[in-house]
Amino acid sequence: MDHVGSLPALLEAFPQAQVAMHILEAPYAVGGVSYAAVPADNWAYTIMHRLAPDTHLHLPVHRLLFLALKEDRTRLELTSFLCERGDVSEAKGAAGQAPAWVPPAGLLEYVHVPGHSPGHVAFLHRPSSSLLPADVIVNIGGGGYFGLHTPPKLGLPPAGSTYNLTQEASDWRALAELDFATAYPSHDVGTGVPKAAIVTFAKKLASPATLIS
Repeated sequence: MDHVGSLPALLEAFPQAQVAMHILEAPYAVGGVSYAAVPADNWAYTIMHRLAPDTHLHLPVHRLLFLALKEDRTRLELTSFLCERGDVSEAKGAAGQAPAWVPPAGLLEYVHVPGHSPGHVAFLHRPSSSLLPADVIVNIGGGGYFGLHTPPKLGLPPAGSTYNLTQEASDWRALAELDFATAYPSHDVGTGVPKAAIVTFAKKLASPATLIS
């Protein structure tokens, strides 16, 4: 999920909508736990979440769908990675309710990439060969100051909003192993990023740790 603080307003504006999330996001979405409580591997995240306005969410459980509930979660070996991966069509209602809309099997898959937040997920849209990496991949430029602008550049998300930068680098490399043509990050200039660019940048990152979610 990206910018979860807006979810209460969105659910109010769209009363038929449901929110699909990884089950590891549940404490922060339903239980009121602050993201500041997540143990971080960098000081920027700790400081940012102590200074920034906090978010304590208590979303209605009957509006939530969980992407991972089974003990035998599907795992896909990707070179030196083990990433949890599943089909969005298998999402289950957090309170036992039926999903309001179920995508056909094979249409939309998720991959658990927990560096940005514990339950952060990316999505693979099979028909268009598109990767939606959310905040794992950032492709934005600088600018605005004194009228100067820099072209978009691939990179990791800011440390202040990423609790585990080591995991984030591994997430990058794991996504580079997936089968897609173009990635569309949450923070992008709008044109998408070809897979070749993702792979090239991933090779520059440190050697990954094995991901076992």
